[in-house]
Amino acid sequence: MSDLSIPGVSSKVDTKSMIEALMDVERAKLTRKEDEVKALKNEKEVWRDIQSRLAKLQDAAKKLYGFQNPFNEKIAESSDESVLAATADREAAIEEKTFRIQRIATADRFMSRSLDKGFEAPAGTYRFEVGGEDASFTFKGGSLKELADAINRKAGKLISASLVSDTEKTRVIIIEAKETGAANTLTFLDTALDFGLSSGMLKTTQKTQRAVSLENRPRHCSAPLLQRDNTAWQMVG
Repeated sequence: MSDLSIPGVSSKVDTKSMIEALMDVERAKLTRKEDEVKALKNEKEVWRDIQSRLAKLQDAAKKLYGFQNPFNEKIAESSDESVLAATADREAAIEEKTFRIQRIATADRFMSRSLDKGFEAPAGTYRFEVGGEDASFTFKGGSLKELADAINRKAGKLISASLVSDTEKTRVIIIEAKETGAANTLTFLDTALDFGLSSGMLKTTQKTQRAVSLENRPRHCSAPLLQRDNTAWQMVG
């Protein structure tokens, strides 16, 4: 816009500067409003954060008086964690117990005799039982390493198998249950039993049982009655 000329006034009026000054005044109002909106948003975020923290504090305070009270937790300590470990619930009494460990629970572990590295495990259904649980798989026959890999892959939940070279030309295979204790005995079944016998992990023994009848024993017989011998499997691992 060009400057205005007013009659009787020698200089022209700077209208452009006047308009800019008026617009600056309006801009200042708008800027203040934007700043107020920004401040309100920041304040809202602060209150929201405070509300979240108060809610967490309230939940934590409730747990101090409820069943989740962490101060009611009991801890059981053992003088030798490698031999005996214990846990305690909230209702456990505060007391001290002394135990005498007669034997540390171990897992059933069987090792073969020294086998030539060319030894072939027979094909068939290998079945193993540990503590009432059963694992079986079909093996097509192969080397000791192939058998060990098949055991770890298909029955690894219950048992593990490994190979150890005892000489330059021979090695032994070790099959071990993963659970410890007398209730978790390892049993070889089906083709696994045949392999256990052929590899020297298992052997057969002759067990004789003697039954004595005190009431119905023949008068002419002074020796106790004998039952016939029974064949039993004995694990030698």
